Amino acid sequence: MKKKVIKKKEIQFPMEFNPGLKKFEPVLPFRKKSLNMERKRNWWAYVYIITWILLLAGSLAVFIFSKLKGA
Repeated sequence: MKKKVIKKKEIQFPMEFNPGLKKFEPVLPFRKKSLNMERKRNWWAYVYIITWILLLAGSLAVFIFSKLKGA
């Protein structure tokens, strides 16, 4: 029987000098992505929230004016 040989793959990361520790450290991929990441805005959420605020303000205004007329 042949034994299965498991080859371990070594990943090489780009190295960056850290002046605080005075040594080179690998730059991990998640560090680089967070610097170039853009925020996506969901404009439909803003429209939805503004619509609800306007509806609530309008119903409150109708309620207040109806109370003022009755008094």
